[in-house]
Amino acid sequence: KFLTESISKAKNIIFLSKSSKKIISKKLNLKIKNYKIIPHGIDRKIIKKRIKKKKYSKKNKKFKILYVSKIEFYKNQIDLIKAGYKLSKKKYNFSINFIGPAYEPALKKFLRFQNIYDPDKKFTNYLGNQSFKSTINFYKKHDLHVVPSTCETFGQIVLEAMECGIPNACSNIEIFKEITNNNALFFKKNDSNDMSRVVERLMISSRLRYKISANAIDYLKKNYSWEKTSEETFKLIRNYNKC
Repeated sequence: KFLTESISKAKNIIFLSKSSKKIISKKLNLKIKNYKIIPHGIDRKIIKKRIKKKKYSKKNKKFKILYVSKIEFYKNQIDLIKAGYKLSKKKYNFSINFIGPAYEPALKKFLRFQNIYDPDKKFTNYLGNQSFKSTINFYKKHDLHVVPSTCETFGQIVLEAMECGIPNACSNIEIFKEITNNNALFFKKNDSNDMSRVVERLMISSRLRYKISANAIDYLKKNYSWEKTSEETFKLIRNYNKC
């Protein structure tokens, strides 16, 4: 009720994405006419200047997978554990590191499933919450960022991975396709089988990983910055102050 009234009375609404505007309009059954799409930005100092092709071999190199997100039910870390289990049965040499704070009930479920599918912690590690600086360093040391989340208004972690030069494999929800401009690979949401298929494809193809990462950085440079975000926000405020 309060959200509906606030939106109805507002002179203008800022949405982070077209997808979030579409979802909110549909859920609240509102026709929102005065709005502006202003996405979050990125720190251009972090953008990796050079992407290297990293080859992977089952025998001599561990493929490093990362998922940066709070441990929550809708973030679907358990689906990634299941996908990892399927890859382990194919004798791939890899690790999956999970970084982020945790909602206690979701963490208990996560640990329970980790003990079922990887009791000896051979391929899964929960590293807890990390500082932003440490998280950026983790991105840079990994080969792939996997994001199985199914409920997002934006997805800053996806942009962070892009700017650090590693490819994203994401659930096929609309927001991830929008913010990456399809510069990622996508798997069916809540489908660990399809997730393992997509991750395997990226593991074995350094050329594909390089192509996605290089295209993603080019897209980032042209479309995202905190300067652009602040300029558009203050421009919108100034225009309404003149009224």
